[in-house]
Amino acid sequence: MNREYTRFSFAVHVTPLQKEWLLAANGIILKSSSAGGSNTLYVKSAVLTYDDLKWLTLQFREEDIFRDNEQTLYEAAGIRITEGRHFVYIYAEQDGQPYVAAIICQRFLKHFDLNDITCFSWATFGDEPSIATFGGGVCAVHKDEIMRVDTNELLSELASDMRRRHPDASLSNRVDG
Repeated sequence: MNREYTRFSFAVHVTPLQKEWLLAANGIILKSSSAGGSNTLYVKSAVLTYDDLKWLTLQFREEDIFRDNEQTLYEAAGIRITEGRHFVYIYAEQDGQPYVAAIICQRFLKHFDLNDITCFSWATFGDEPSIATFGGGVCAVHKDEIMRVDTNELLSELASDMRRRHPDASLSNRVDG
């Protein structure tokens, strides 16, 4: 079976208060109870407001959040966070969800009304070659906008555009999964 991976990493320059806010999301513990069928959120830090918590949890599908018995919010998205002296490093070692990282970053920029642009790229790859396994993308995040390009989506769009301009041409390989 081919195992697929998505990896990325980027750093955000932060003040101590901003660092605490970003790290607080990692303190949200998600628990599922099979007995009662209910899902519960526990917050270890008072830095996040109720609106922050509500907003962050809405970014995930319920099956992604509660697929394990207990995990942090970042773990649910395959995201890891490490603090440096003046930076917070956000990264994924295997199964990261880059768009979720972008959404969390945007919420951070909005929360502190920062007029910054944070950029990062990601790579997707697998244990063995298969259609659409290898790719990646780029993302630019501003408090008012997220722009992202996924290479496999872009490749499909380019092939479609080219087929419209050259209707008699055939596609020699498949570009989508």
